[in-house]
Amino acid sequence: MTMTIILPDGEEVEPAIKKINAPEYKQFYTTGAFGGVFGIYDLRIFFYKEDIVEDDDRLVLEREVQTSVVMSLASAKQFSNWLNESISNWEKEHGTIYVGEQESKND
Repeated sequence: MTMTIILPDGEEVEPAIKKINAPEYKQFYTTGAFGGVFGIYDLRIFFYKEDIVEDDDRLVLEREVQTSVVMSLASAKQFSNWLNESISNWEKEHGTIYVGEQESKND
């Protein structure tokens, strides 16, 4: 993704992007997410990891919420566009990603 900045004199420039990690940066492997629009201003996404654990002699699906992200709706839309484009490009090269969905027999 490229970015253009318009300077006060009207000149358009494309700055170099330097990526740095914040000191508190952490990476997680997640198996799912939930959340949604909160009010009229932002989107909140909670990422979790699922595991089957035994609790009182029964199996329980445990969802450990690992982190959350809060972003403006404009940023969420940009994120959605970027994510959809990234997945689409991957599938064009490698094939459809199976996620357990089935086509409706009524279609």
